[in-house]
Amino acid sequence: MNVWTSLLKMEGGTKFEPCGGLTDRLRVLPYYVWLAHKSGRKLLIKHTKPHPLEEFFIPPEGGLDWRLPDKYCENEEEFEIYANRSWEQMTEGRSIMWHEHIDNPYWNNTRFVFVNNNLSFESMMDVFHEETGLKADDIWPNLFRRMFKPSTALGKVIDDHANIYGLVPGAYSGAHVRARYPGEGIQEIRRKSNSTQEDEVINMYDPPTRAVVNEIGENAIQCAVKLFPETRQVYFATDTNRIIDYLLHESPIWSPQNKNETLSTRPAIIIVSRPNYNKGSLHIDTHLNFPGREGIAPVDEFYQIFIDLWILSHTKCLSQGLGGFGHFASILSGNHLQCRNRHRTIEMGSTNRCPNTLEMN
Repeated sequence: MNVWTSLLKMEGGTKFEPCGGLTDRLRVLPYYVWLAHKSGRKLLIKHTKPHPLEEFFIPPEGGLDWRLPDKYCENEEEFEIYANRSWEQMTEGRSIMWHEHIDNPYWNNTRFVFVNNNLSFESMMDVFHEETGLKADDIWPNLFRRMFKPSTALGKVIDDHANIYGLVPGAYSGAHVRARYPGEGIQEIRRKSNSTQEDEVINMYDPPTRAVVNEIGENAIQCAVKLFPETRQVYFATDTNRIIDYLLHESPIWSPQNKNETLSTRPAIIIVSRPNYNKGSLHIDTHLNFPGREGIAPVDEFYQIFIDLWILSHTKCLSQGLGGFGHFASILSGNHLQCRNRHRTIEMGSTNRCPNTLEMN
């Protein structure tokens, strides 16, 4: 069964299927929270792929408990029907504007009303804004923290890592680099289909590619420091872990091991990345031939993406590049409009100018 979110009305509800990355799954959540309130339903989440969501995030004390109670669905027939629907049914369902149909008597009398990660995202969020007067970006910080906190095991990993490097929420800067975008002389390689981990898809063995990607990483750190000159740590997240290795061990600007004379003028910055950064991040939709677990990697192999999101979302300032992951983390920080810039855009490429929020809008 491949499900993420369910909206349940007393004895019935709606389910939201995952599609794409973590930010794709979450981006319509404000709409469904509003829809649950509008229709008198409860918002519950049932996530099973690759592991239950509760292995990563749980409701905070006093927050919204979205967990599906045990034995709530003793009859799984409707779940099985949904899980085995046709491609045509799935595609059709992803275009439904549910606020236009949720009050239909047919749905009121249906135990489970399943919905998907919606193709009508922009229209749905326009409706959310019109109906509530709120912008999703403005409510996300509080909404996220009312619904999610790290699980006990994940939380310990995050706390231990933060303590080692002295990370204090709101007192450090962050940078996110997604190198897996074409252009700027970046050469990609094909990922192996039978790998036990996600291989690097950026060809860092190609000298021009390596030079470009390393420069993007250095510039991202520079832009993060420019945002928050007082910071002593920059949390760095990326989809290409060899950038981290370069910054920590080879960069003439940022590596503490480099004896280049530029160190005398370099700010006293500690670059922090997730634990075991040299292991590739596993995509939560990826089926892997992982030994010993029926092809599915154990829970802690998927921690990286949640660690990066959580720590980035507690930065004071964030420099983002391409992709939605860093953008979403900036939104969750609550400082999205006050302390953010871009170190790379499709139009400008990698830029030393680091345009800020006002310049981008």
